[in-house]
Amino acid sequence: MTESRLTIVIPAFKVDFLVKTLESIFRQTDGRFNLFIGFDSNQEEINSILERYRAVYTFESLDFGDGLSQRDLVAHWNRCVASSALSEWVWLFSDDDVMHEDCVKSFYEELEVSMNQDLFHFNVEIIDPNDVILTRPHPFPASLTTREYVELRAKGIIESFVIEYIFRRSLFESMGRFVKFDLAWCSDDATWIGLSIVSGIRTISGPGVYWRRSERNITPAVSSQLLRRKFASEIAYLKWILDLRIDEVAGNAGTNIFQLTLEWFYRKMRHAAVYMSTSDIDSIFDQLSDLPERSLRREWFRCKTHFYRLYFKQKAIGKLLVVKGA
Repeated sequence: MTESRLTIVIPAFKVDFLVKTLESIFRQTDGRFNLFIGFDSNQEEINSILERYRAVYTFESLDFGDGLSQRDLVAHWNRCVASSALSEWVWLFSDDDVMHEDCVKSFYEELEVSMNQDLFHFNVEIIDPNDVILTRPHPFPASLTTREYVELRAKGIIESFVIEYIFRRSLFESMGRFVKFDLAWCSDDATWIGLSIVSGIRTISGPGVYWRRSERNITPAVSSQLLRRKFASEIAYLKWILDLRIDEVAGNAGTNIFQLTLEWFYRKMRHAAVYMSTSDIDSIFDQLSDLPERSLRREWFRCKTHFYRLYFKQKAIGKLLVVKGA
């Protein structure tokens, strides 16, 4: 391992695009990084891929061999970070996305002028399995406060994944590592909120990263079972936001952050309703019925009432096909 301030960590599982991911890392024009690959499934295929590079490149890998990533993805992320070289900065990357060849170089250039930052960000482009660019999400401002990040996310103005952030290891460890939600759904958002409270989010100008949309992602998946788990995690995230009292932590000026996040959740429910049964929808809304403050319960009731008004109106005119008994 080189003496580097940055470690790139890949919790590997899928092998479909792992070669492309590794090639994008090994092509970096600035070699000041360590690379750690941790995996616990598809061991034979992953080891076969890694063996191609061991004679040429220096990196560490560890086969945990226990399948934890299939049961608790956040715990797998956390142990991969904990098992990696103890560098000052960590970049959690994925096994199917790719980075521009100048990303590491751009990070170090930005670090020279933003030494007090705890969280850096690259802009993202979304690609298909053939590396064709599908969309270019709205770029982040150069700097974002915690409040601005949550507000822009809740309004749907910016998108956020996992692969585009580099964070300070010491702060990450002190806050308890990645926040745990099922499927790691919303875990990254919550973690970036925690890491940004002191110094915000600094976006690195220039080259960015490429997030791959494919059949292997859970992000676009819409099975009713998976949607129930996603919404359960989003409800846990909503309650985490409430418990954090983010309007106090991140400053009181501006719109109520929890209310904005609740409206974000409500919009996602509307978009997913076509894939869910009425009993699923009732169950999801009922998980939010115990909000502690009257104003929040009133907002929850308003969202639920408005949702069902539109739901049954669209159903009546045949524009919404509800999956019965899903």
